[in-house]
Amino acid sequence: MADADALASIAQQIDLVRQDAREARDGMMKLTAAVEGQDVSQKVADLSTEMKAQHAALRQDVVLAINNVNKDLSLQDGRIKVLEDAEERREGGLAVIRVMKDYGGWFIGMGAAAMAVYEKFAMKP
Repeated sequence: MADADALASIAQQIDLVRQDAREARDGMMKLTAAVEGQDVSQKVADLSTEMKAQHAALRQDVVLAINNVNKDLSLQDGRIKVLEDAEERREGGLAVIRVMKDYGGWFIGMGAAAMAVYEKFAMKP
């Protein structure tokens, strides 16, 4: 009895495989009929042309985007340079202020001494 059940199961699986094969054959025949009614090579050529056009358009978009980024970076570099120059001037001014703070009295004293020497020797007829 087990052999009969096994044989029935195998026969059922064979029937399912045959049915799947028939459905696949019918689908293939429908697909073949649909494809035969169309000019596939022309459609492939049209799609290829369309893809090339889209690729060129996308490439142009990328080039424009890169150019815009480079332009923006150039503007930013200019702005950064202006800020760096301002920072250097500020640091230079701070250095002068520090020197004057530390040595201002000495500079004034030296200036006064130089004026005194100048007046002493330059004022003589």
